[in-house]
Amino acid sequence: MGVRAKQAILVGVLVAAVVAWFVLSPAGNEQTDETAATLVDQVERYHDDDSAKGLSHAFHEADPDVRVLSATDLDKIESGADPTVRLVFQVHFNGVEREWGRDDPPFDACYEVVFAGEHAKEPERVLCW
Repeated sequence: MGVRAKQAILVGVLVAAVVAWFVLSPAGNEQTDETAATLVDQVERYHDDDSAKGLSHAFHEADPDVRVLSATDLDKIESGADPTVRLVFQVHFNGVEREWGRDDPPFDACYEVVFAGEHAKEPERVLCW
């Protein structure tokens, strides 16, 4: 195989990797990350029902515009362990129109968070399906 053929293959692989990264990376920005973290913090502090249904309701109470896409009661790893719930929720970004420069179009960002007892992990961006 010639040098040009190897270069063409390398360029093709790099282009495919960049395209895959943009297509498969979860949507979100600093504003949606902050909204998700604030929401999880509020629910973590004030909820009184550790079930998936209870946490889902708490999310809706905290912000009616946030959609809970799934709420799953996970099995307890050991007997007597705190109840564990996995939530996937959607935060809408309204977009920003600027007089100068590039506008930020509206989009939906999805996050996953795991609650174990009274504590929650940091929400992580996930793909919206």
